[in-house]
Amino acid sequence: MKIGLDFDGVISDTSKLKSLGAKMFYNLDISAEESTRDIIVRKKKLLTHEQYLELQHSVSNNRKIGLLMSPVRYAIYYIRKLIASGHSISVITTRNGIALEIAEEWFSRKMPEFKVDFVGIDNGNSKLKSAIGLDVFIDDTFEVLEELLGFVPNLYLFLWNYNLEDGFDSRIQRVSSWKEIYKIINDLEGNS
Repeated sequence: MKIGLDFDGVISDTSKLKSLGAKMFYNLDISAEESTRDIIVRKKKLLTHEQYLELQHSVSNNRKIGLLMSPVRYAIYYIRKLIASGHSISVITTRNGIALEIAEEWFSRKMPEFKVDFVGIDNGNSKLKSAIGLDVFIDDTFEVLEELLGFVPNLYLFLWNYNLEDGFDSRIQRVSSWKEIYKIINDLEGNS
C-alpha cells in the first residue's frame, strides 16, 4: 500500500520544542501540553497569532533546536514495521526550506536503514496534488484531510487534545495511536 504521513503531529511531536521556544524567545513558561495554538493564542492569550507562527517557525527552522524533537510515541517502531512489510511511505508536510531539511535529517537519524520520500508543501497550500495515488493518508489537521476526500480512499485524523473537537466526517476515521494505525493498515491490506 502507498501510505502518506504528515510529519508534525503524526511522526514528530514538537510540543516540547514549542515550550522551550516560548521560554527562549518570549520568556513564557508554557508546558508542552499547553503549547498548542488554541491554548496559547485563543484561551490564555499569551501570544498573538503572528507570534505563535513565529514561535513555530523559530523552532522548526533552527537546526540545533529542531533536531531535539521527539517522535510521536511508537511512530518510528511502526513505520519500520510498515516499510519492512513492503508498504511505501511518503511524508507530505507543510515544512519547506530549512525546516524540511531538518525534518529529513531528523528522520534519517532515527531510521538510517530506510529511505522515505519527503514532499514539502508551502503552508496554506493543499496537499492534494502530492497525495493523489495514495491508498492511505494520516494527518493531525482535519481540514487537510477534508480536501483529500474522494481522492485518497482511506483518511485518518491522528488525535491530540488540540484537535479532538475539529470537524467530523464519517469518511475520515479518527485514530489515537500508532498501534491502532498499524492494525488498520494490516486490516485494509487483508481486505484488498
